[in-house]
Parts: sequence; structure tokens; C-alpha cells
Amino acid sequence: MKNTFVKKKNYSLLAGLLFSAAALVTASAQNTFVTFSVDMSTNVANGTFNPSTESVSVRGTFNNWSGSGGTFGDGSVQLTEQGLSAPYIYTNTIPDTYDANGTPVEYKFIIETNTGSGYSQTYESLYSGYNRNAFLPTTSGATLVLPTPYFSDLGAQTSNQVSFAVDMSEQIYLGNFKPSAGDVITVEGIFNGWTHDVWVLTNDSAFYPEPGLTGGTNQVYGNTFYVTNSPYGVEEYKFVIYNPGTLAAAYESPATTNADRDSGNRFFAAPQPAPLALPLVYYSDAAFSPIIVSNITFSVDMSIVAITDTNFDRNTVTVDGTMNGWADGPCTNNPTAANTNIYTSTTAYSMGLGSAQQYQFRYKTLDTASYVYDHATGGGNRLYTVVNTNPNGTN
Repeated sequence: MKNTFVKKKNYSLLAGLLFSAAALVTASAQNTFVTFSVDMSTNVANGTFNPSTESVSVRGTFNNWSGSGGTFGDGSVQLTEQGLSAPYIYTNTIPDTYDANGTPVEYKFIIETNTGSGYSQTYESLYSGYNRNAFLPTTSGATLVLPTPYFSDLGAQTSNQVSFAVDMSEQIYLGNFKPSAGDVITVEGIFNGWTHDVWVLTNDSAFYPEPGLTGGTNQVYGNTFYVTNSPYGVEEYKFVIYNPGTLAAAYESPATTNADRDSGNRFFAAPQPAPLALPLVYYSDAAFSPIIVSNITFSVDMSIVAITDTNFDRNTVTVDGTMNGWADGPCTNNPTAANTNIYTSTTAYSMGLGSAQQYQFRYKTLDTASYVYDHATGGGNRLYTVVNTNPNGTN
């Protein structure tokens, strides 16, 4: 499952979340110096890039995909050929002041052609259908030198080992993953066509070379497979709970800070040529934690939607997230309130202490009954962290 959500219309919902003893999650500002580089040799060879008349640039979240500024006034930043020591490799170091520390920077390379009256742009086309991603350092002022892929991942295909590992302790504790009932944990992605029951992980806590995560003793699943791609090509994936008997499949929902913000998938750059051991993670980034039952109140202001969308169906506002299995949780308004566009939902949820919960608000249209999805600033789902103490005194 490539997409966690699909944007139907470009409406923005003004949302607020109300709950007791809530932890506030904030993104820290940063100024990371990122070195981008790309290999254009394949494009020179196949005639799709002429260094004498064309140039190479990069554009992405590092400058908020800016529609102004940049080398050509379009938000893109020009790269420079390294010269005889590395012909047809273009590079530049750019400060990233938009993306938060430790989160992904998203970008694409572009061929800029001088038309005489301006510049035309040809964005690289990636098999994933998304953009390139890389994790920024967790400290401000750090430097990050990214690997050098081929433009559009057009380099010669190589096949190298990639090791995957996931801690299933919380999913076993919650009863979401039941090996005794035939459940297996698989990894699916671009590399295997998002196919079930092909790349199955095995239960071996000693598989991964670094210590297991807290609570994960004998509940780490891992395996090593060969991934074929252009060197440092884009790869996206997710871990999946799959039952071959019932054919039921449950895709994980990684935290927005650990995933491609467009697809909701995990990602990595294909290795060249050494084996790659991906970090050990929790399924859905849900760490092992005891369960509490707590009343949570979600609140959303639909005022802007009520004004801008004549097809807004006022009876269909819902809150959907990891806390309710992405099922529609009805939100209702108070018809006698001063602002009748405030919709709320109060429900008792069973959640892990300190766990990160993703959610979004949704509504349907009157004309087609299509969903309109809410997106937080910067894209992706909203996020809150469950309190580390039980306010209700029950488990």
C-alpha cells in the first residue's frame, strides 16, 4: 500500500486537539548545510542532456519548493559540474532552513534549458512516482553530504543486499500480530512490487547486529534480501502484518517524521555496492508500552470549509487515526453554540502510555460523497503523544 492518504480537494481544515495532560510536539528550527549532487553521464550518453546549452538544478523542501528566488527566479538552485576529476557530476551545498532537525528533506533534480526567452524545466522522473528523501541531522548547524544518484535513476542496475528489521513487541502485546494464528510480518515496497507474502521476516532477536529495542526481546523480526536498482536510486517500503490463510493485510503507519511526507512510506537510497543494514524500528513506530483507557476529545473548526466549500456535508465530519484503526469517528457540532462550526468527538480509546498517535479530520461532499482529507502544515497526518500517566486510573 503506497499511499497513507489521498488529497481530494485543496481545502485546509483549522484543527485543534483537546486532551488532559497533553504533551506538545514542536519542530525545532535548524540550519543544516546539505550537499546535493547528481550524475548526468547517462543523460549525456543518451542525448537528453547537453552540458554546453543546459544546466542542472535542485528544488525541494529545503527552500519550501519556493516558486520565486533561486538561480532562475523559479525556486530552483543551480548545481555546478565538478570538472575533470568528476565529469558530468553536478553539485552544490545549500542551507536548509525549512525542514526540522531529524526529519526528511525532500527534493528532485531538474534539467534547465535556455530557450532564448527564458528557461524550460525537465524534472527527473522516478519510478516511485514520488520525490527523493533523506534524513537531516538531529542537531542544528550540522552538515549532510548526500549520495550521488543518476538523474532519473538511469544508472546501470546493480543488485545488493539490504537487511530489514522491525520490533513487533507492541503489536504482539496489543494482539494485532498473532503468529500462533498464522500471521507473518513481511516487507513490501517498490523492490518487490508491493506484493504480499514474498519477503517474509523471521523471528530472530539476534538477527540484527545492534541491541534490540526496549521490550523487544525475542520479538525482533528481520531478514536480508537483494535489492536491484540504479546506485542510490529511490526505494520506498512498509512493514505489513499478513495472514496467508485469510489473506488479511495490515500496513503499518510510520510516524510522519520517519516517512516520505507525500506517500507515508519508509524510504532509503539503494546501496552501491556494499550491503545496507537499515535501522531497527518499531512497527508503526509504536514503542512497547502498557495500555491505558482514556477519554480523548478531538475538536476541529470547520468555519473556513463552511464558507469555501458549497458541497460541505455538515453531517459527515469525522476524526480518523491510529487510535481507532483509521475508522470514521463521528464529530458533532452544537447547534446552539456561538460558533456552530466547531465539531468535537469524545471517545474512550485504549492506547499505549507515551505512544505517538497519528490522526486527521475528514468530511464528505454533498455532490459525490467523496472524502476531503485534512492535512497538517507541511503535509502528512497530525500527531500527538499519549500522556505517560493514566488520568483515569484504569488500565
